[in-house]
Amino acid sequence: MWLKSMQVLKYTAPTGKTPEDYVTGLAKQPLQSCPTTVAQAYGWSHPLGLEDEVVLTVGDFHISHFVVAKRILPPNVIKQTLQDKVAMLEKQQGYAMGKREQRKMQDEIHFELLPKAFVEKKSYIVLWQHSTQKLFVATNQASVIDLIGQSMAYCNPGWQLKHIEPNKAVDRQLTAWLMQKLPLPAKLSWGDACELQDRSNKFCKIRFSGSDVNSEDVRRHLQESMTLNHAAVVWDNTCRFVWHANTGLSQIKYLDIEKDHDSSMSEQERLIADISLLAPLYARMHEDLMDALEGVKQAPAAKPMPELVESF
Repeated sequence: MWLKSMQVLKYTAPTGKTPEDYVTGLAKQPLQSCPTTVAQAYGWSHPLGLEDEVVLTVGDFHISHFVVAKRILPPNVIKQTLQDKVAMLEKQQGYAMGKREQRKMQDEIHFELLPKAFVEKKSYIVLWQHSTQKLFVATNQASVIDLIGQSMAYCNPGWQLKHIEPNKAVDRQLTAWLMQKLPLPAKLSWGDACELQDRSNKFCKIRFSGSDVNSEDVRRHLQESMTLNHAAVVWDNTCRFVWHANTGLSQIKYLDIEKDHDSSMSEQERLIADISLLAPLYARMHEDLMDALEGVKQAPAAKPMPELVESF
């Protein structure tokens, strides 16, 4: 249950919907197998691999695995197969094949080889906290988060999935703390890695690793022409992570957390114990990080719709 990366979204239920509706919704798209005719499939699975369920509920948290299955076809295999077929046909026909015909043949080869391809599965932990309507996703990959959004739109029509936007940008706030223009929040301290980028050249980047972010070298580069892309931060002497401009966290390491498992506990009991310990910690950590960025942006109040039909 340890998250190595984390992005937090807002997943709001429509009026009248309950956690039971959330669980029932995800059950509409369980991942069973990747069809032989498609390159990619995705769906939900239970954290313990149960076949009849896809969500494990522990108090306020509802945990599932979002699984992406891809059929892997090495490009070199397709390229070599295409070259062999083209060479054979050109020898039979006595003239060179055009590029358009070769592209069409390449698509046909891809479709023919797809059923023989290896299936690679990647699983991502997804936790939904009912009381806050927050969705904790164990990835920062935009493509995977998009797939999760597509799946949830199918599973739970009418529910809203949105990014959580803080009032202050992460990179600017990190820079302000590092340059001592603002005091660093009490629960945060600097880690040992960061990335700087030249303001006038997006390809010019400098990475510091193994030394305190709050060093004279880093501050000097910031004073000259660099900006801060991301930086390693320690939260509450408990977790160390790299904090990115999109508010996502990566390279999460746990510094002062001990799991006390009885050897007689079953796999399910151990998982529930982990969730009971870690899920509230993720919630508190995100709350503190948003507070450090001066809170979450509030959506503007909906304006009343004008009268479209005048009364007679």
